[in-house]
Amino acid sequence: MATRPGTQFFAPQARLVDADKNEVIGSAAGGGRTPNDADVDLVSARVTLSLNNVCQLQVVLNNQRHAHGLPVFPPWKYNKLSQIVFGQRLRLDIRYGGDVWNKLILARITDLQFSFPQSGASQLIVVGEDMLSLLKTTSKQEKPYSNRKEDFIVRDVLERSKAKDVGLDFTGTTPGADPLAGPLVAWPTLQPLRSITQNKNTSYLQFLQGIADRMDFELFVDFTKLTQDPKAALTSSDNKVMLHFEPARSLVSPTRAIALTWGANLVEFTPKLKVWELLTEVTIGGTKHGTRARQTQVISSADADITNDLQRDSSYTVPGANGKPQPVPLLPAGAARAKFLSREGSDLANSDSVDTSNLDSDRIRLSGIARLRKSMRELVTAEGSTIGMPELRPGVYVDIGGLYPPFDGLYYVTQTVHTFDSGGYRTQFSLRRPGILDPGSYPGDDT
Repeated sequence: MATRPGTQFFAPQARLVDADKNEVIGSAAGGGRTPNDADVDLVSARVTLSLNNVCQLQVVLNNQRHAHGLPVFPPWKYNKLSQIVFGQRLRLDIRYGGDVWNKLILARITDLQFSFPQSGASQLIVVGEDMLSLLKTTSKQEKPYSNRKEDFIVRDVLERSKAKDVGLDFTGTTPGADPLAGPLVAWPTLQPLRSITQNKNTSYLQFLQGIADRMDFELFVDFTKLTQDPKAALTSSDNKVMLHFEPARSLVSPTRAIALTWGANLVEFTPKLKVWELLTEVTIGGTKHGTRARQTQVISSADADITNDLQRDSSYTVPGANGKPQPVPLLPAGAARAKFLSREGSDLANSDSVDTSNLDSDRIRLSGIARLRKSMRELVTAEGSTIGMPELRPGVYVDIGGLYPPFDGLYYVTQTVHTFDSGGYRTQFSLRRPGILDPGSYPGDDT
């Protein structure tokens, strides 16, 4: 029977790929390399994707051996730790119907948990972390850098941690239109950093995270290509991932946002507004590199470097007094705080002071901008869930609709959790927005 466009649904499918052997986990008994769809062992899967942190995979596999539908001896499929081993690389793919496979994560196995219940089938829980976890090892001695830029440091960290030896490369600093190939935003023009040291027993990941926080950069690992043709053979090139160390992608106006509408595909939505504790300015200072002279800079919430983090949805309108649609202005976080708290009086400043040392004036300013942006981004945060959407990943935008101002509009995705089990496929997400639709421009009657 024919269906109207947009009304046809397909059951979700998931597969766990052994990225070392390029074959699907759960191949038919007998050792054949061709996966048997009736014998795939994947029971459930959960993928947590986060910005600036290690992403995680947890899958449950059937551990019972069968041949031709009957149990065989020995009864346990994965107990020998031969098919599933520590350090093994696994890739989780998901799709609907006959669509392309969407690659969610490439993870290294870090933990195995077996269960042998009194009743029911034996299962194996496999826990893994993405390739950023290669940087969780520590440096056994101090590593000083003199007159080097941050991109050199990133490349050297990949060398010293041995992550580069096992295939983790850096995307580089050249901006472009492809978010998988490198930064969307040009790196700031900076002079070489006079000196910085990775302390002994500090992990390579912590060292880079500290630099990223100071510069408002994002640190993550992602595939060079997110999809795979279901008719194509599995190859090692499909498992290629790269390290991204780049300016926050929320500074770029989205060319496309994923539409999530209440009453349609937006299942749950829990927004939170935070106003009083937002910073209005940051005073940042410290000794100038190479000298004992002190330098100080003040970053205000009204500065363009702060307000440009709020991406405006010019298409969002509400009925005006004359019945014609009119755009609703967006208030940056600082202006929204002042508007909401105007009854408190004229002195609403909430300042913070940050001390730095051995940084040049450009990096001191970047550090102040990063600190203030972090506070502004707490104005509106939200948790929600929707039907399974593999394209819903950290670093993209969603366009929330159907909830009326101030909650409709564009939000930046900071974390997603993809769950596939007997209940189907669903995606939970975390969002942020450093501004709101102007309450003074809402229609007069909320009813």
